[in-house]
Amino acid sequence: MAALAQLFQLLFGFRVACVQVAGPVVANTFTDTGDLVTATAHGLVDGMQVILKTIVTTTGVAINTYYFIVAATANTFQLALTAGGAAIVLTTNGTGTFQARYDVRLRKANKIANNVETKEASYEGDDEVEKLSKALGLSFQFDADCLPLGAHQRIFGLTAITANLPDGYTSATPLLTSAERSGVTVGFWGEGDVIEETAAGVRTDKTGRAWYPLGKFVAVSVPDRVTGDKPAVSGYKFTASMAPLVDVLGIALPTGLTGSPCIWLDKAA
Repeated sequence: MAALAQLFQLLFGFRVACVQVAGPVVANTFTDTGDLVTATAHGLVDGMQVILKTIVTTTGVAINTYYFIVAATANTFQLALTAGGAAIVLTTNGTGTFQARYDVRLRKANKIANNVETKEASYEGDDEVEKLSKALGLSFQFDADCLPLGAHQRIFGLTAITANLPDGYTSATPLLTSAERSGVTVGFWGEGDVIEETAAGVRTDKTGRAWYPLGKFVAVSVPDRVTGDKPAVSGYKFTASMAPLVDVLGIALPTGLTGSPCIWLDKAA
């Protein structure tokens, strides 16, 4: 049996991290000519991923399958199987609905800290003591600096208020709403630089990603906060689902990867 390569994982912690958020279900039309999907002011950009929830008449695409956005304009876009790939040919005009996944980029990813919650037990007998430990929970803590206001709004579904504000202020965002306190369902991933070493000692630079397909994201505050500390929201917590079967859009995880709170991915740097 061939020896497996050894990965020295995340040497410098997370270099990039994102919270994955499910967008709303949006109605659209499909146009045969030009292979276009039309939805007024859809707000999507090239490289984002969407799934089609319903399809009426049009063929060439399927529901509950990830597609990449290409050739996006203000009101239209095309679908591709790969990022930047060729547009899929649509046959027959039709209608449908789609849902986008937003990968909300975090700042200061290397400040994200993880915590494993364990239960321990000891068994004594036959002149020996056996100590067992089982991981029951996995969570990450985020400093408030990790989320710019725009990211906070996207994750918790908040909208800035611009009318009837005091003292000349032009924008206001509610904080510690019920969604923030009770949490929202999201996915989370963080990636960084790793080194792979073969049995022969050959080393290769790679990129590694720890993906947590499903969990709960909550805004938290610290009760002993003192004057001068960050106001209102002091941080965030993501608690991973310990046995997910689907991702944040409800799409089944790849065969062999279900039921695990974390999926490790790696590729050439």
